[in-house]
Amino acid sequence: MMQKGKRQRSEGEEDQPVVSFITPMRNAEAFLSEMLGSVVAQTYQGPMELCVYNDGSTDTSCRILEEWREKLQSRNIALNITHSPPDAPAGGCGKGRNVAIATSAGSFLCFLDADDVMTPDRVEVQLALASADRSALVGARVWREGEATPRYTAWLNGMTQQQLKWQRLREVPLCQPTWFCAREVFDRVGRYVEDHPNQAEDMIFLYRHVALGGQLVRADKPLLMYRFHSGSVTGQRAVAKEVIWALRVAELVRILRADATWQGKHFTIWNAGKEGRRLYKSLPEDLKARVGGMCDVDPKKLSLGGYHPHPEPRRIPIMHFTQATPPL
Repeated sequence: MMQKGKRQRSEGEEDQPVVSFITPMRNAEAFLSEMLGSVVAQTYQGPMELCVYNDGSTDTSCRILEEWREKLQSRNIALNITHSPPDAPAGGCGKGRNVAIATSAGSFLCFLDADDVMTPDRVEVQLALASADRSALVGARVWREGEATPRYTAWLNGMTQQQLKWQRLREVPLCQPTWFCAREVFDRVGRYVEDHPNQAEDMIFLYRHVALGGQLVRADKPLLMYRFHSGSVTGQRAVAKEVIWALRVAELVRILRADATWQGKHFTIWNAGKEGRRLYKSLPEDLKARVGGMCDVDPKKLSLGGYHPHPEPRRIPIMHFTQATPPL
C-alpha cells in the first residue's frame, strides 16, 4: 500500500532509501557543488536519495547536478530531479519542498537547501533522534558564513530543549534547513502552504505540527552552515513583518483558548511599552477581557500606573514583573 506522499519504487530500482534529502533549487550554481560534497561526505552508510525540485533555474545548476550523479550513486544515493513547467514563475520554497517530498520514497525526510553545507555526521545524529521519537520535528544548531545575523544565530543556538516550544511565539525556534523528521510527521501536518512565494511556510508548518501534539527536538551541536547571501530566498524575498506578527498572534490566541494551562484564566502581558500595547490591540475582544495587567521593569512605564486603551473605558494596571500574577 502506498503511503501518503510517498513514491513507490518499481522492481529493479535501488534499495528503498531510508533518508530522502528534500532540496528546492533555483540558480544555485555558486554553492551547489559544496552542498553536494557534504551529501556525499555523510558518515551514514544506509541507502539515501537526493530529491531536488528545480524551480526554473537559468544557470548551470542542473548541469552541476548531473555531473555529481555518478558520485552520488557510488555512495548509494539516488538523484531524483523534478523541473517546474517551462516559463512558470518561481513557486517558492514551500512548493519546491512539496513537490520534492511527493517524488521521494524515504522513511525519513532531511531538509537541505541548495546553498547550505552539512557536517558529515548530520544524518547519523538526526536520524537517531527522529527514530527515538517519530512524532518529533528535529532541528540542529547552526553556524553562519560571515555571521550575517549574529543575534539571531545566538538565539537559535542558545535555547534549551524546554524553551523550544514557547519560543515559537517569537520566531521559528528550529532553523528550517536543519529540519529532519519521520515521513509520518509531514503526512500528519500536511503540505506546506503555497498561496504566496513570500509566505512564512516554515512557521505555519511548525505551528500546525505543535497544535497536533508534535514534539520539537534539537541536536545540541552545529550540523549545518546556514548561508545568507544576496541571492538567497531570505535575501531576496523576506517575509513581511506584518505577516509574521499576524501568525504569532494567531498562535497565541489558539493557545489561550485551547491550552488547559491558560483556558478561561486572566493573564498578564509582559511589556507595557509599544510591543505590549500592540499585542493587546491585536487580541480578539474575549481575550482582551482576560488581560489582568501589564508588567515591566522600566521605571518610566511603571510610573504611569496603568494603560488606557483608547477608546475603551477600562484601565489596565501596569506593575513590576515581581508583582505580576501568572500566567504571563
